[in-house]
Amino acid sequence: VAPARIVLNDCQKRQELRSARRKEWAEERKKYSQKGSWVMNKLSDSRIATLFRDKFWFRTDRADRPLPCLLWLAKDRRNLNPWLDGLANTGLLLSTIILATGSANALLIFA
Repeated sequence: VAPARIVLNDCQKRQELRSARRKEWAEERKKYSQKGSWVMNKLSDSRIATLFRDKFWFRTDRADRPLPCLLWLAKDRRNLNPWLDGLANTGLLLSTIILATGSANALLIFA
């Protein structure tokens, strides 16, 4: 649990830095004319795009790759055990259903 918490906290720190830099860039950008695509201007200013950028795209690992994860939804990162147990049990349930119904490709099972 501790390694997951450390990775999540590091990613959030990088996200906060990148979000602050983007806000500074957006303020600087307002000084100049807004030529270009109307769609791109609306997307860069929309609250939904900003929320997606902040919660998923800007939370990166050390190699600056986005790290999308269901654990971002956990409100209390000090208690990740129920989240990790839930993810493991969900994986077991889904794999059992696929195995029981025979919908898995036999070549993939034995590979």
